[in-house]
Amino acid sequence: MRTVFGIDVSKHTINLAIVVNKVKVDECKLTLDRHGLADLLKLLKSFHQPEVVFEATGIYSRILQHFLDCNEFEYTMLNPLAAKKQLDNLRPYKSDRSDALNLAQTSFIIHRSLSYKQSPIYEQLHDLSRFYQEVSRNVISHKNRLHRALQLTFPQLESLFSNTNNELYWAIVQHFACPSQVFNTSFTELYSFILNSTNKIISANRANRIAKKLLVLAKNAHKAENLPEYNLLLSIPGFGVRTVTSLIGELGDIRRFHSSNALNAYIGVDLRHYESGNFVAADHISKRGDAVARKILFRSIQNIAVASHFHPNHINDFYQKRKRQSSQPGTKKIAIAAIHRLLRTIYHLVKYNQSYNYGKRISISN
Repeated sequence: MRTVFGIDVSKHTINLAIVVNKVKVDECKLTLDRHGLADLLKLLKSFHQPEVVFEATGIYSRILQHFLDCNEFEYTMLNPLAAKKQLDNLRPYKSDRSDALNLAQTSFIIHRSLSYKQSPIYEQLHDLSRFYQEVSRNVISHKNRLHRALQLTFPQLESLFSNTNNELYWAIVQHFACPSQVFNTSFTELYSFILNSTNKIISANRANRIAKKLLVLAKNAHKAENLPEYNLLLSIPGFGVRTVTSLIGELGDIRRFHSSNALNAYIGVDLRHYESGNFVAADHISKRGDAVARKILFRSIQNIAVASHFHPNHINDFYQKRKRQSSQPGTKKIAIAAIHRLLRTIYHLVKYNQSYNYGKRISISN
């Protein structure tokens, strides 16, 4: 006589169907707690070598699995996808009750191997690993939120340390999230705060350097906000506070350039042409200018492309058009061409004291 217990596990209950030699002999619903599992144990012990089959349902089925392991019952725990494929043709009307019965009845048709019982230590390690991954995701999420907040208050603060995963950085962020908070604190107080804000030993020289750098960053942030081109450049879709402040710091007063081509040469994205006899080399940028500014602008093209999903702009229009026309793989040359277009836009906005307006893209780009 062969007995199969089909069990459908829910959050607080289990639906049980008992089938003996392909004939249903009992159905019931039990609570997934101490009393319900005690009733299940009585039913299991009332049959000789019962087979148990159920579908894995995450943490809920773990309770049932632990119960069966502790009472030394063999069982088959089905992967949800495998269970779905096996039962799809038998479920014109799906319910927890019918699922339990179908699991039991199909055991007489489909050969199902018993689940391997591994040591509980592996389950514990699995849970700890998942918990670690969840904590890591939360840390990344909170860091991203902090990054967005600092972009609006004190973006330069992120450049205070090369590695922001340290106790001192988080202490400084907590107390000096705005440049004004730095200005309202004396150098002696800054120095003392840096020395005493972490359990790690910090030398006097290092604390002195950090305090001085923090003051410089706060002054740069304050100065950038007072410049007339600050808000003009911030109006370009994809440009954030950090990008604008860094660009102004690298380029200086853009009005001193007589044309956008001079600005290209200053940054080092002006094209170089070489021709000798019958040989004509491919044009390439000079790279003789400000390497940091080139890096900022190259990243800006990517940010502008992302921002175009919500804020269309002529720079991304040009970038996407060139990508469609290009027959060669890679987008580096196209990005350089887009940087030329971006610099012409920046030069125009600053020279004529205009905020960016997508409707005026023709006058800007020509």
